Amino acid sequence: MKPRLPFPAVLAAAVLLSVLPASAANAPWGANRYDTVGFAVSGDWRDSGDFGDAAGVGVRGIWQPFPYLAADVRFSYFERAKGDEGVWNGIRTRVVPIEAALAGVLPLGEHAALYAGAGAGWYSIQVRCPKRKVVAGYDEEGHASYERVGGVTKNTDEFGFFVFAGGRVEVTESVWLFGEVRNTFLSADCAMDGVHGRVEADADGLGVSAGLVFGL
Repeated sequence: MKPRLPFPAVLAAAVLLSVLPASAANAPWGANRYDTVGFAVSGDWRDSGDFGDAAGVGVRGIWQPFPYLAADVRFSYFERAKGDEGVWNGIRTRVVPIEAALAGVLPLGEHAALYAGAGAGWYSIQVRCPKRKVVAGYDEEGHASYERVGGVTKNTDEFGFFVFAGGRVEVTESVWLFGEVRNTFLSADCAMDGVHGRVEADADGLGVSAGLVFGL
């Protein structure tokens, strides 16, 4: 069963943000201010399906041309430790997404907002296969001989899309704290080592990001 966005949690966040105190009169991305540019940094976590859980970091550039519409471009980096299930046993993966998104924004007064939207991206996937001991053949007496294969790195590029929802709250006049949940939809035809050839990976999964937005 694929994970779903926890909309009850987002609704609870809306209630909490709506009662937070105001702290500045002209904060960016408030109800009465738009045409604003900023950037964000975040710590990210993804459940990437067959690739497993991965922690990473991200940066994004943000443009809000209208009070209720925002766009952003995102760059992230995720590294996964060795896998331990099936064909992915002992294999390390690295995913570098470059994404673009549009979001509808719901201001909650001057100093908080909720948002939700969708986007698409290009995903650079690196698979690092360890050396494996495999049977190379048998002699006349039935004794197996072995050889080591693998120890290679393969790269695959794929396109995918995602949906997301989150909220942000003002820390200072030009700094905001944000949190976001997302679901990514991605399939990858990954080149592997000589043991497995190519493997179709289901990389759908839930993700969470938290960080700071800096207004410019």
